[in-house]
Amino acid sequence: MEDCRYEVHAKTAKDLMLREIRQLQRKTEDLEEQHTTLAEKHAWAEKIIESFADEELCVELVKRLRIGDSPQSIAEWLSSTSDMEITARVERHRRSLVENGDLCYWTNVTPIPRLLEHLITLYLTWIHPFHMLFDEGMFISSFESCSDTYCSAALVNAICAMSCCLLTATPNSDEQTDEFVADLKKTS
Repeated sequence: MEDCRYEVHAKTAKDLMLREIRQLQRKTEDLEEQHTTLAEKHAWAEKIIESFADEELCVELVKRLRIGDSPQSIAEWLSSTSDMEITARVERHRRSLVENGDLCYWTNVTPIPRLLEHLITLYLTWIHPFHMLFDEGMFISSFESCSDTYCSAALVNAICAMSCCLLTATPNSDEQTDEFVADLKKTS
């Protein structure tokens, strides 16, 4: 004799499967949300721990932790502090370049003043006589005194990018052209 088996109706089985799928989707969404939250908290903790290396920040961090600031608010404070510090350091560096009369004040591509002077000389010799877009004397005066009256980082990077096309002595002039163009895009 064969055993009697009861088979669930196909529609009922399908409904059960759909219900399980929806439950699993909700569970997956909840887990993804928890993962994102944990990743953010981990990033905050990392930022706080790294900041303990700075003695000046250490005192302030301990004070904020003692009064019960959340890790998120401390991490946000650290971000704003580090952004301000970076801006201040960049400004101090630019001021020191101006005070020292360093021509690299105008571009981040090359730290070699002789290369910068050579590229500008190439431009003024071979391109500027045919396409006079600005007064050469006023440009040179502003360039050398690091004044932005008749000179700008965008103009210097554009001049250097065009001059790189005239370079024949260096094998990587195409790379330099690309770097000056990239710096030009940042400064304009």
